[in-house]
Amino acid sequence: MTDTCTTRAIRCFSGHAVRRCLERGITALHVEQALEQGVLVAEGEGTGTWARGRLRVVVSRDGMVITAWRTPRRNPKRRIQKSQSRKRREKRRFHVREAR
Repeated sequence: MTDTCTTRAIRCFSGHAVRRCLERGITALHVEQALEQGVLVAEGEGTGTWARGRLRVVVSRDGMVITAWRTPRRNPKRRIQKSQSRKRREKRRFHVREAR
């Protein structure tokens, strides 16, 4: 008997998965597509995490969807700009307090 989580058929959604999918704008169709067309990216104790694009879906071995989320968009240039902007803002705040 193999201990891998290769379940691609959805049996049901957990209450947690339903709440998170509604909060995050993820439809049942998105989840189905992730399981049908995605790849298994991680396995835990009785669970598997499937990925399709930015969508991640955790499914138990018996087919219950446990949760789903989208990974953040990655833009290194924007991340650097935000970091520099935050540093400038903190620097200005520090100098204003010191001048008073």
